[in-house]
Amino acid sequence: MPSSGNAEATLRALARFGAPLNQITKEDLLQEGTIFQVGVAPRRIDLITSASGLTFEDAARRSQVVDISGIPIRVLSLADLIVNKRASGRTKDIADVEALERISDSEPET
Repeated sequence: MPSSGNAEATLRALARFGAPLNQITKEDLLQEGTIFQVGVAPRRIDLITSASGLTFEDAARRSQVVDISGIPIRVLSLADLIVNKRASGRTKDIADVEALERISDSEPET
C-alpha cells in the first residue's frame, strides 16, 4: 500500500535524478495503479504503485536483493514475477511466463 512517507521519498529521489516532476505528484504516488516512466527503453525506469496479482507485503517478504554494480537492489522473486505476469493477461507477459517457468524449473531447490 503506498504511503505518504514513501511518496515523498520517491519524489525527492526523482528530483535528485533530474526526472520531470511536472508529470507526477505525491497524490499520484499514493494511488494504487499509478505507472510513471522516466527515460527511454532500454534505459527506462518504471515506477508502479501496485502490481497485478500481488500484495506489497507478501512480495516484499519474498523479494531478493541482487547486487548491480555494487548497489543492492531489491527485486521480485521469480515466483512472484511469474504470478504478476500471468495476472496481467497481456500476450507478451503470457509468453514471458513460459520462459520464466523454464528458468524456474531449472533452478535448484533451496
